[in-house]
Amino acid sequence: LHASRDSNICSSDARVTPVTSVAPRRACPPVATVHRVDLARGRGPWLLAWLAVAPIVALRAGTLAESDTFWQTRTGELILDLGRLPTADPFSWTAAGHPWTVNSWGFDVLLAWAYRSGGLPAIALAGAVLAFLAAGLVLLVARRLGAGPLATTVVVQGAALAQLTFLSVRPQLVDYCVIPVLV
Repeated sequence: LHASRDSNICSSDARVTPVTSVAPRRACPPVATVHRVDLARGRGPWLLAWLAVAPIVALRAGTLAESDTFWQTRTGELILDLGRLPTADPFSWTAAGHPWTVNSWGFDVLLAWAYRSGGLPAIALAGAVLAFLAAGLVLLVARRLGAGPLATTVVVQGAALAQLTFLSVRPQLVDYCVIPVLV
């Protein structure tokens, strides 16, 4: 291994000619050391910060107590069965047959696919994945803005606990994922 005269890049290519000038050689650091430093100072603490949110997400995902989740799943199944968006309310007792606009049809279809593939556990898993993704995206934005991983972990943990009831399997989970992307 030797350092090229024209760059600081190390090379082990046999076709490279040896450096014959008087310029001092740069020693190439061992690959394992470079990797360890990257994990210690780079992604490692942020990955741990992301994983620290997992217990909160798992706690909330195990609770399917929102009635909205169930009618949204049923609406998604109706959309899949009809092959189009419904225009009249088929579920309401007082407004059955009246004009109806489905606001979160994409999320409803996602829930229907999850339900058809794995029942309620698959719906809980879909909600957990969205909440976990949202937390990861918030951490990514914080990292890009120069925040430290420890302080960000404390803030994200606190925010996740404060909005525990809002992490239910509802369309706002998609909003929580999209907003950090827009920052």
